[in-house]
Amino acid sequence: MTSLSTSDRQMLDVMRFDGAQSVSELCDRLEVTATAVRQRLSRLTAAGLVDRQSERHGRGRPVHKYQLTQQGHDAIGDNFTDFARALWSEVQAIADAGVRNAVIEGVASRLVTMYSDQVHGETTRDRLQSLSDLFQRRGIPFVVDEHSNKPRLKIVGCPYPKLNEDGSGICELEQKVFSALAQTRL
Repeated sequence: MTSLSTSDRQMLDVMRFDGAQSVSELCDRLEVTATAVRQRLSRLTAAGLVDRQSERHGRGRPVHKYQLTQQGHDAIGDNFTDFARALWSEVQAIADAGVRNAVIEGVASRLVTMYSDQVHGETTRDRLQSLSDLFQRRGIPFVVDEHSNKPRLKIVGCPYPKLNEDGSGICELEQKVFSALAQTRL
């Protein structure tokens, strides 16, 4: 699921801040019907963002509570644009070019480490397709262009549009990350 509706995001936010919730608790918090809550939960569970746990308190039927999965936390926690812009501005403001480049190399290396276990394939084309699929799932449009001598990763939309507004070198950082993940020079 690359994008969440406002109502889905609102439900996920309730679970993020208040923890596991039953259908009736979600109805009260969101002021919607049980049917609406169940439909959203079904969709969010199928997307892997929410899972259900059963709690039994004495005799009778168990109470089902819904909570965010790690994937759910990741999906709603990607609101770091202001922080990333400020941090990138500070990196770019480092006066010593050697130190600045070392920081950028470190960031690139960290990103490669974070994503490397998610990129697979024997051939360059397979790795590029795996990389494209990874970023498609993260809402960043990539395609593998096979119209040249060798397959190339084509970015359909900038992954960091706000960071790239001043032409500050974020594209070079992404190039290093994607090349390392694809295990080829792009």
